Amino acid sequence: MTKTKVMNWLQKNTMTLILVLVFAFFAWRTEGKILMPNNISNLIAQNAYVFILATGMLLCILTGGNIDLAVGSVVCFAGAVGALLMAGGMNLWAAVAIMLAIGLVVGGLQAFCIAYIKVPPFIPTLAGQLIFRGLSNVVLGGKTCSVNNAQFLKIFGGGAECYVPDLLGGNGINLLCLVVGIAACVLLLTMTFRTRMIRVKKGYAVEKWLPVIGRMVIISAVCIFFFYKLAQYKGIPTALDGKEMSAKEIILALNEIGGKNGIGLLDIVENRLVGMKDRGVYETPGGTILYFAHEQLEMLTVDRDTLHVKQKLAVDYADLIYNGKWYSPLQEALTAFANESNKYVTGTVKLKLYKGNIIPAGTTSPYSLYSENLVTFDESDYDQKQAEGFINLWGLPTKVQALREQGKL
Repeated sequence: MTKTKVMNWLQKNTMTLILVLVFAFFAWRTEGKILMPNNISNLIAQNAYVFILATGMLLCILTGGNIDLAVGSVVCFAGAVGALLMAGGMNLWAAVAIMLAIGLVVGGLQAFCIAYIKVPPFIPTLAGQLIFRGLSNVVLGGKTCSVNNAQFLKIFGGGAECYVPDLLGGNGINLLCLVVGIAACVLLLTMTFRTRMIRVKKGYAVEKWLPVIGRMVIISAVCIFFFYKLAQYKGIPTALDGKEMSAKEIILALNEIGGKNGIGLLDIVENRLVGMKDRGVYETPGGTILYFAHEQLEMLTVDRDTLHVKQKLAVDYADLIYNGKWYSPLQEALTAFANESNKYVTGTVKLKLYKGNIIPAGTTSPYSLYSENLVTFDESDYDQKQAEGFINLWGLPTKVQALREQGKL
């Protein structure tokens, strides 16, 4: 391969190479954590709107070299209007229709200015950016708006029902997700080879087969890898006794199972916010079982220091919620800590219920911190001679005090 061909190849694939290098760097620096299914799922969920907007922007650029500076502000304004409408009780799909109509009207007005009045795209879209950014702030009054629409939360709220259901019954792997990934690869290969055949038929110049096949193999492998990773993660536990359920269904089922075994009965005297003491009688079998199972997973997957801090903050969090301070900066901060500390808390927990007792019967997790090769007292991956220096340092304060008492300091 000549130097010219190498340079041409590098020019064509510069962005791809940079992306691969960046990804490899962070995979190395995070010890592979960036490739974990929960991280990949979160990246896609958090940036889904960016993908959609980027697709629209790509069409603008390809069809005429135009650019829309207002797209982010328009989306913000439409979303603010939709959130307020749903918060006021409007039906989800009616609110969605209004949001789409806002985008269509704004886009039509800007397109009219560009196509018919011949105003450069930069001017009307920059004006739209400033106008709709300000209108968003006016509409919301400078505050956030919580959407409690049940239908919206079911579809877009991030719970179990927001994920693609495994209709094919995979055991720990979402087979439907894998099938979608394979179908995407087949579609890409079909379109690539069909386009090549059409070009050959019309007498156009085409690439040699080797680079085309090599590129398709690499793209397909990356695609399958990401879909395989996604197939391993759904975000929250969604199965009971091997049967996939929504969070609501799990709670209802556990209420029935736990109730029959006397789980979750609580009779306490508690302190109200105003100072008086109150007797509270509670029965929460489903919540008690889930909480216990979650604790079992935390013991296996969360490091000691983080787990100790989380257990301390759990009391503060409970007081905060009990005192009605859900909409507070402290709640948001504690929730962020809980989410971060629990990002690897996933796996399978087996429990036995008997006369009010919950008995752990086994816990497994792909992110377990337990390693038998490290903790065994036999030959292991851990050099036990290293403990000697730790023991000397750990016992140094006691040794110094003893020397003082003996008058040897």
